[in-house]
Amino acid sequence: MATLTKTRQPRKPSTQAVHGSARWIGNPATQGQLDNGDAVLQITAAGKQPGFYFVTENKDNDGRRIGFRLVKIDGLEHTATYDVETIHGEFRCDCPDAIYSERPNGCKHAAGLKAALTAAKLI
Repeated sequence: MATLTKTRQPRKPSTQAVHGSARWIGNPATQGQLDNGDAVLQITAAGKQPGFYFVTENKDNDGRRIGFRLVKIDGLEHTATYDVETIHGEFRCDCPDAIYSERPNGCKHAAGLKAALTAAKLI
């Protein structure tokens, strides 16, 4: 019996900035919602369907903010979780796009979250 294997073409890293929009569902998020994981963020990258995420603030053992966790709301079949670190005002995500691209403002998760937090006056 013969086995076929499909060779995957190497992915070219994108160097273009991500474009789109981000908004809190309901009212702008509060610190209490971020602490409880009740904040819901909609991120829409240009030309793509919107994604919805529960957002929780990650803190170290001393209670200092070290980043955020985004859990994608994607029905019951598949849920993706992304951690976005905040280091010296920079937002770094652990999603594949952030790891393999060289975008100047990061992936859609980092850029959208930063814009939404700024609009809500939480950073």
